[in-house]
Amino acid sequence: MNRQPDSSKVTAGYDGREMQTLRLRSDIAFRVVSGEGFLVTADRAMHRVASASGVAILEALAARARTRAELYAALVSRFRGAPEQIERDTDAFLTSLVARGVVEEIDAG
Repeated sequence: MNRQPDSSKVTAGYDGREMQTLRLRSDIAFRVVSGEGFLVTADRAMHRVASASGVAILEALAARARTRAELYAALVSRFRGAPEQIERDTDAFLTSLVARGVVEEIDAG
């Protein structure tokens, strides 16, 4: 069920990180096969992404750089759940991807 996000609830309390711009690293390949995502990293290791929200995040970042706020809003409009929980889960996933070197922060300026 698609619904419009309540913008008053999305990106609340992240101390400016919601405007941080992220992108999939250029040496990472991402493809979706039968609804599952697959990442191939620079060391040629393949990683499976089974969650629909994880696939949605990586598809968006593979298409172009996005701010956290753009990703939060897209997921809130696409998936059921409390916007605050979707935002927390998205933030945790993005932080993990950055820490693992799959996604990088870029200067949007």
